[in-house]
Order: sequence, then structure tokens, then C-alpha cells
Amino acid sequence: VGHLNPQEQHLVVRIVKCDNLAVADADVGTSDPYIRCTWDNMVQRSPILKETIRPIFNFNFYFPVRLFNNRVKSKKYRDTALRFELESKGDISIQVWDDDDTSADSLGFVRVPLANLLNRKNYAMRTLRGPAVQASDEDVEEEASDTQKQWFEKEKEVRLYDGMKTELIGCPLPNPNTALIFFEAYFYPDWPDHVKLEGTGSHELSDDVWDDLEEAFSKNGHVFSRKYAEPFPDSIGALPSLSEGYQNRETLRRFPSMGLHPQSLMKLPLMAFLCQIYTPEEYTRPGDLMGWINSITFASSSRQERSGIIPQDGWKDPQTFLFTRKGSVQDHALLLCSVLLGAKKDAYICKGTVWAHDTEEVETGRAPRSRLVEHVWVMTREQHDWITFWEPCSRELYHMPNRWTWAKPTKKDGKGKAREKPESAAEEGEPEVGEEDTVVAVEGPISSIVANEIADVLLSQEDIDTLPTVGRIPRPKMKSTTKQVNPRDKMKQEMLKQRAKNKMAPNPKLMEDGNLVEWLPYDSIDVIFNNHNLWANRQNHHPACIRYDLDKDSTEGALPAWEPLLKAEMTAEEKVKYKWTPINQEVVMDPAQPFHAIELREKEMIAEMEENMRLSRGKRGLDTFFERSEKLLRQLDTFLILLDRMRKLDIDFCPWAHQDPAAWTESQRYLLKLRFGTDDEQEMKNNIYNRHGSAFTQSSRYVAYQKETDRAWRKLANQVETTYLNKGGFNGVLRGKVLKGFPVHFSTSDKEEVRGYLTNLPEYQDILTKDSEGTIFTIHCKMFAMLGGVQSFWLYIGVHEPQS
Repeated sequence: VGHLNPQEQHLVVRIVKCDNLAVADADVGTSDPYIRCTWDNMVQRSPILKETIRPIFNFNFYFPVRLFNNRVKSKKYRDTALRFELESKGDISIQVWDDDDTSADSLGFVRVPLANLLNRKNYAMRTLRGPAVQASDEDVEEEASDTQKQWFEKEKEVRLYDGMKTELIGCPLPNPNTALIFFEAYFYPDWPDHVKLEGTGSHELSDDVWDDLEEAFSKNGHVFSRKYAEPFPDSIGALPSLSEGYQNRETLRRFPSMGLHPQSLMKLPLMAFLCQIYTPEEYTRPGDLMGWINSITFASSSRQERSGIIPQDGWKDPQTFLFTRKGSVQDHALLLCSVLLGAKKDAYICKGTVWAHDTEEVETGRAPRSRLVEHVWVMTREQHDWITFWEPCSRELYHMPNRWTWAKPTKKDGKGKAREKPESAAEEGEPEVGEEDTVVAVEGPISSIVANEIADVLLSQEDIDTLPTVGRIPRPKMKSTTKQVNPRDKMKQEMLKQRAKNKMAPNPKLMEDGNLVEWLPYDSIDVIFNNHNLWANRQNHHPACIRYDLDKDSTEGALPAWEPLLKAEMTAEEKVKYKWTPINQEVVMDPAQPFHAIELREKEMIAEMEENMRLSRGKRGLDTFFERSEKLLRQLDTFLILLDRMRKLDIDFCPWAHQDPAAWTESQRYLLKLRFGTDDEQEMKNNIYNRHGSAFTQSSRYVAYQKETDRAWRKLANQVETTYLNKGGFNGVLRGKVLKGFPVHFSTSDKEEVRGYLTNLPEYQDILTKDSEGTIFTIHCKMFAMLGGVQSFWLYIGVHEPQS
């Protein structure tokens, strides 16, 4: 405690021990627990205690009390500024975690509202370190002679929150016993007795607060689905929207609005799972950001895998996700969106559906059938009316033009008033009020139209046919045996025309050549949300066939194109009732792992993979030998570094990607082969999406990013040319042999998971069965340390075969 400032007040959280913790490592039957304690957006961590489920910590956390101005302690501000300041600091959160090299498991948590501490009537004598040590008679005599104590050794009377034998909750691991934690919390020195807090945080709200809002929102979704089914009965939008569909395995199109707190399991709006995360500039560039997000382990619950439905407890806030370093696609999307929000992007979470093969059918040996499963990705609204979808699973970016109305930065006219961009024209089939009477002013000398002059109107053939006529109507010559139109077919054509004007039909303007997008992997978009509100899609179900003007007003009595969860017309009482705060307002991330730790893990991984190959081939009666020449390993290091750099590059800014394949050089073709995993040039071209261009070319903030990406692609092509193609491949290959192999990237560095994935790779199985005489193998790996303790992990598996 010598480093603490004696002039400051501190919140002291003293952790004594834990008991009956869950077993996180089933192989040894123990856990490696440590404590994370959070208060006032400060996070502190205890040492790790190895292999125990009954750890004795005897560890203190010290949080300095930070005030924006010490004058708030005065009597004048006691009930106003000081109370608001203390309420803003939030609760005391104590979390128990199991430590692991690749991920972490929650062993439970306890949350102490600050009001429960300040409103206590339980007083006790405490030093900064805790209870005063009971001294012997000899020590008392010595202490009496020593009249001066250190400031942190002086006992003071404090209000004490006694958390001894408190139950830990929120542990997802099975545990037959009740996990307990023994702790206490107090301020040193304490606040005056009159300093109290009356209210509690939003997390204390009952589930009933959100039930009415959730029920009304779900009911609107049900009504919309039924209306959708009238003109489009066989479409995805006509599917039912029941919230309990995962129980009866019925195919659904849901409009969820609530999730459960990952620890307390309290119901919260999905907006509470987002926050603004500020990262280094490197992690705000699209390519680097997507590479980082995609390197975090993907793992969904068995219930979500089985049903294809995201359960209410299936959402994890970014802080919990970064602690565990493992989560589902929705957890990856929440972290990605939070980082984009921190980078001042207009970012949203999108929940929709995609077609996927039923894994249960494959496991039972029956022919796989496709089914709709729920999926989550991120959307940003870019400048000049562009929309970009960010896919965390594949790192792809999908750009769509003319999908919303971008408001240009305001400019001031000569009178000092701000002029904004006018609203865009109404979508076809949905004319705005007064649209027919609008007169468009034309710039130039003819803009001054005479007051009684009528603007030209373009008449359609249908309008001409309905005009009144005088006398005989001239008709063109025709055969007298004209085939009569079937009234049923005529009615069908009329119904199709009416259906095309329906709000649920695809927007016809977006079907034009300059706007048509047909390469999205998503089949419906149901809800989107940011850190302020949530909206349900009340238009066509397909994300490429609609616009994303969220604030566009609807006609009276009709649902808007995007129905908000929190309405603008809510009363003041409703706004107070539905007030909420993010689960974590500030997120703390671990730094990248040091080089020596990464180097040690690389050696362990190589040894593990070599032993796995040796055992697998030994069961087949085959010998296994490895080649580890330093020259070859340096070449493989360079090759895997090249792959990791290319993995973070935006394909839209590859200078030759959109050229004719006949113009590609050998090095350019080789890079695209590595990028797409195929030799087929047509398949490569088909995998290059965004034929309308990239939204980032329209934004001034990405000018440097475009130039850097272009240079990086050219540099890689030059490196391939000089390092590999001109030298005929890798150096260090054994004489008379040819090295053949493959690299593979993993979003995990867990040895057991890597071993399991390799077992399912056909390329790896082919190498395992090599029985040619003189066959020698090479296994090499490269890990790249990233923010949050994440690693980008590459593994190369090769075989030296005799040259034919």
C-alpha cells in the first residue's frame, strides 16, 4: 500500500477466500481461479491460484475515489452533485474466473450496489489493510513506545459491508455444490454518516418492467407476419414469429428485443449489450479490425446449434466476451459493433436468417437438409447513401449503394443559417403527402416561371387511354378474330401489379442494374439495433431489397418501415420507466501477449502436433520422421507472415482483382489462389463481390487506408515474385525430394480444438496415410499476438516426397 496517495479516499474490497468452485479443467478436476474486481470503470486483478477449487486469496483491492471537483463534498452539494457523482460510479462487481492460455471460464460473480454499502448501519474498526492485527502484550508495550504509526495502519470506524459466505451466481459450468465467496467492502476513511444513496441501478429493475414493452413489440411482429403472408404466402417474411420456437423446432422469423444479463440473468434490452470501445488506430482500419475479430474463438451453445435460434441468454457483452476470449457469432458482432461505435461510425447490429445444413441430419447419416437459422452481423451507414455489411465469420465486407438518405454536413448561407440536404424522393409505390403537387425549380434563367404557367407533366399511356374523347375513336387495323383476354389472367396481372406496389414487396429502384445486389449471404433481416434503440424491419424481408432510413415517418395508422422499440412519442414517465444503462460502459482489454510467451506457445504447439501425427500414423503401422532444418523453418516463417498480412487486406482495393484474369502475372494469380483457395479463375472472379464498388472510396476518412492497402498488395506480389517464384519454391528442401503441404488458419490456439479440427480436414488425412518409402514430414506454426490476449494462429503441414 506504500504506492497509494494518503490524501485520497479509497474503496477497499478485501477478498478472503472462495469455496466449492466449479471444476473448469475436467482432466485434472480443478480450476485455476483468480478475481477481477471492477468499480468506477476501474478493473483490478488478483494473482492466479493454480489447481484449486477452494482458493484462499487474502487479497485487497484499492480503488481511489475520483471526483470531478472536491467541492462536491461540501454541504451545499451533498444531495445534488455528490449523490449524482456516486450513483454514476456504478456497483462493485467481483468476478471469479478460471485462467487458461487460450480462453477463460466464469466461475461466478457477485455484485454489490453502492447504496447497500453506504446505507449500512454495521460499523467496525478497520485499517486500510483490513482488521487490526491482535498484538501480544510484548507487542503492545513496543507499540506504546512507538507513538507514530503509518497512515494506513491507523484504525478508523467505517461502515462495513459483510459479504462473508455470499453465494456466487452466473457460473455456466456444472457444479453440484453451492459456490461461495468470503469478502468485505468499506471506504477508508469513510464518508460522513449523512452521505447515503436512495436509488438503485437499472440492473435492479424487475423483469416485469420490460415485459409489457416486449409483449407489445412481439405482438406487432406477429401482426406484420400475418399481413406479409397475404400477398407473399410462401416467402420467408410470412413465417410465424413466435418467441418460443426453439422448443417445437418450427421454422420462425423472430423479432427479438430483449436479452439476459450474462451473469445476473436479468432481462435487458439488446441495446444494453453495446457500448463504445476505443482501440488503437490500427484496430479501426477495416482489414485489421476484421482480422482481429475473426481470430477470437467461435463457440455456440448446444441449444443454439440444435435449434438455430439465439436464446435470450445467448448474448454476451463485449467485456465478458473479451474475458472469455470465446463466444458465438453474435458475441463477435457485438464486439465489432462496439469498436465501430467507438470509432464514431454509424454502426448497428443486424439479426437475420441464413440457410444452413442441418448438422443433426449429417451426424445421423441421413441426407442433409437446409434450414433457416438465425445469424448476426454488423451494418454501417456510410457517406453518399452507402450501406456496408461486416460479416465476422468470413471477414467479408458487402457494400450496397443508394440504400439510405445521407445527410450532408450542414453549410451556412449568407444569413448565417444552416442549410441541410433536402429529403430524398419517396420510394416508388409509397408517394409522400403532396408529392404530386411538388414543383421542381430549375437552375438558370428559365427558373423564373410565370405565376400562371403550369409545369409540364409526363403522361403515361394509361393516362391517355382514360382521357375523354369526342366523336368516333380511331382504331388501328386489326384482325376480326382477336383472341379474347382471359378474365382470370387479367385479374392475375392486376393483382401482381397491386402486389408490386405493396410496402412488403422489393423496392423496384433497388432492382435496377446500378443498384442490384445479388451476392449477399443473408436471406432475411429482422431487427437492427445500436446503443440507443432497436428497430424491427416492416418492409421486404431481404436485406438487399430495402432502404435503411430509420427515422422516416409513416402514414397515420400504419407501421413504419422500421418500427422502433422506444418510440419518440413516449411520455416522460415512460422514459423514466424504461431507462437503462449499458452492462459495461467502459471495456478494459488485456494487452497483446509478449514475444517470449508467444514463442514458447509456438514450440509447445509444434511438439503437440508432431506427437499427434506420430501417434496417428503409429496406429496404422507407419513410421514418422520430421525435418526441422533452420533454413526451411525461416522460409516457412516468411510464408506464414505473408499469409497473415494478406488475410488483413481488403480485396476491394487489390489493384488487379477487377482486371481480366488474362492480364494477371504469375505472382498476382498465386496471391489470389491463396486468398480464395482455388486455382479456377472464374471461381476467383465470382468470389470478388461489390461490383458497384466500395463505400470506402466515397469517404474522405478512408483515403489513406485505400493507398496503404494498394501498396500492401503490390508489396506482397513483389515478395512472392522474388522470394518464391524466381527461386523455384522453398529453400532448405531435402535433396531429391519435393515439399508438398498446406497452411491452415485457426481462430483458436487451444491444442485439443486444433487437434479436433485437423482430424476433419481431408488434406490432413491424406498426409497421415502417406506410406511411400523415404517420406519425411514438416510441421511449423506461427502465432501473431493481438490486442486482448488474442492470437492469429497459422499452422503449416508438409510432406517431403521423393521426386519422380
